[in-house]
Amino acid sequence: MKRKFTLFLVFLFSFVTFGYSQEFLIRRTADQVTGESQAFRSYSPGDTIWIEPGLRSNLLISDFHGTSGKPVVFANRNGQVIIDTDFSYGISIRSCSHFILIGLPGEGYAYGIKISRVGHASGTGISVGYKSSDFTVTSCEITNTGFAGIISKTEPTCDDPGTYRNAFTQNNTIIRDCYIHDVPGEGLYVGSSFFLGQTLSPCGNLVLPPVLDGVHIHNNRIERTGLDGLQVSSAVKDCYIHHNILRDCSYLMTESQMCGIIIGGGTLAKCFNNQIFDTYGSGILLFGNGGTEVFNNLIVRPGKRYLPDNPDKREHGIFISDKTLVDKTWYGIYQNTIIQPKSDGIRIDNTVDFECRIYNNIIIDPGAYDSYENDGTDRIGTDAYIFDVSRGHSYKSESNYFSRLFTAAGFSSSSADNYRLRPGSPMIDLGKSLYTIGIRSDLDDHERPAGTGYDIGAYEYRPGLSADRMPSSDGAGLESWQVLPEGILRLVLKSPDPQKLRVSISDIAGRVLYQNHFEIRAGSCPVIDMPVAARGLLILTVHGERTRYAGKIMFY
Repeated sequence: MKRKFTLFLVFLFSFVTFGYSQEFLIRRTADQVTGESQAFRSYSPGDTIWIEPGLRSNLLISDFHGTSGKPVVFANRNGQVIIDTDFSYGISIRSCSHFILIGLPGEGYAYGIKISRVGHASGTGISVGYKSSDFTVTSCEITNTGFAGIISKTEPTCDDPGTYRNAFTQNNTIIRDCYIHDVPGEGLYVGSSFFLGQTLSPCGNLVLPPVLDGVHIHNNRIERTGLDGLQVSSAVKDCYIHHNILRDCSYLMTESQMCGIIIGGGTLAKCFNNQIFDTYGSGILLFGNGGTEVFNNLIVRPGKRYLPDNPDKREHGIFISDKTLVDKTWYGIYQNTIIQPKSDGIRIDNTVDFECRIYNNIIIDPGAYDSYENDGTDRIGTDAYIFDVSRGHSYKSESNYFSRLFTAAGFSSSSADNYRLRPGSPMIDLGKSLYTIGIRSDLDDHERPAGTGYDIGAYEYRPGLSADRMPSSDGAGLESWQVLPEGILRLVLKSPDPQKLRVSISDIAGRVLYQNHFEIRAGSCPVIDMPVAARGLLILTVHGERTRYAGKIMFY
């Protein structure tokens, strides 16, 4: 997958740096350009229109049209474009099609176009609308706006029926490799939130806004947004949201507008390989159409900072709610790792009356566990892992792993937010095979499965050590183990303090095959060889006064 992204980037840059196209220049003093003006009337599809580098005010670009094979390219050259304005936008693109807006990197800057300030209270860094279609926005930095980072949608208006759904579709929207941070609104706002219709002012007409066909939002970095980090709505076909990293979104804590990623009404999407850290609201809100899939996402501490002393203000890892009642078939929630959500790991709203397929997810320490145990209702703590509001939903839950303890899952380093799997993790090879439904790589774009079966969670274990040797997770108790020839398991035990340890080997059905007790002296490293007659996948457990370890061993 990474190779595909690299090839795409080379392909994209080729439009800017190669070919026999004409070149045009937008001067720093120009605040608007149009393809119908005398200065640009001779442009052709495939031409490059350079934006003069340096500090400038806002820029309006309108009425430029390329073709699918020859987009018009807008780019900086020989320096960074920096926009500082009190207007309502940094760059606004209107009535354009088949174009690329790209910030080419240079010495001292990674993003060739930077929106450094948009002072208007409703100001947006980059807006693409007014029946614009078939475009890419890439490699731009946006910060310190009055409202959102990037908005891409066409608003229907009373005086232009061409802006209604039956007359216009926004095709092939690509927003990639942008850095959006410190904005008080949404980071990315793509598509209309009114899929079922909106009443226009002042005419009072109830109309359907345009839909989007073909949306690719990926490899963006979004940090410290006041409202939702990334919202996509009305994207009815071929919508892919992936490889984005979001941190500290929704700091204004505005109810109904606080989460990492929203898959909005009318959207049929694949949302995968995203990393979401410390949102003030839920990690992912799924409001889209049946057939939407959410997989390989890492969601860490969603909602934990939102009114932490009020358990009735609930925020979740993934919240599922059918808003638009379109294509009521199924939702797929696969291979996600969800860490310490404020309330539930996955919550299914009572509006969802069709199948939810919940496979191979890790959910650790949901905050509502104790609340459900002690609230005087018939709810129990384990409801916090997957909470079904209607209590009668026929969701399918297979090969998920639930625990209140980080250590049990065998993460590499939860204190460093590294939730890749350690050697011997109980997650390895015990997941449900999802090969036939197309889940064939993990959050790191490594192939699945890597071993004898699918691993549980967002990451597939990739051996960093030899497959039969594993270091201890904490340096105390079990130092390492190794499978020797003729079915001998060699353990090296270690503890800085005197400790009694119980060592057990069991099969995956829980039957104890071997158990013994050992007393180790402070600082010693005794080596113990244990004969194991059984073959196949076995569970090794080491339990002591200050040690708890469980891991898997494959005996051949």
